[in-house]
Amino acid sequence: MDHATTLRTLARLVAVCRDGHDGYRAAAHAIPEMEMKKRLGRYASERRGFGEVLAREMERLGGRAPARGTVRGAAHRGFLQLLDSVRHPAPERVLAECVLGETEAYRAYDDALRRLPPGIRSVAEEQRERIAEIRDELRDAAVQGGAGGR
Repeated sequence: MDHATTLRTLARLVAVCRDGHDGYRAAAHAIPEMEMKKRLGRYASERRGFGEVLAREMERLGGRAPARGTVRGAAHRGFLQLLDSVRHPAPERVLAECVLGETEAYRAYDDALRRLPPGIRSVAEEQRERIAEIRDELRDAAVQGGAGGR
């Protein structure tokens, strides 16, 4: 693993985290149920924190974190906003979109783990596992019709 590959990989993960943060905020806006809104807000904050940790690693290595997420993430958020504006979507539909986003984030992390040095890899592994937990929680909530405690 060379230094440039590590920085590119971290930049990709930071962008994915920004996508997750922005996506959860958009989803929270589209969900009418207050408890789920709060839950999505917590996930947004958590994802922002993931990105901040990775951005600090980039800076420590002499790199610069990207200011934005990915084009794909922006398109996905646009779809969530379209759903919200055209018709108020069923909460389970919004949550299904969140599950899709988490699945993509998990894949990005899975791919990145092969390119990161051990110290950073362990941080990314922990984040990936949390992403999987959230994905499963949201999948369960979607199946339950958009509700769900926790």
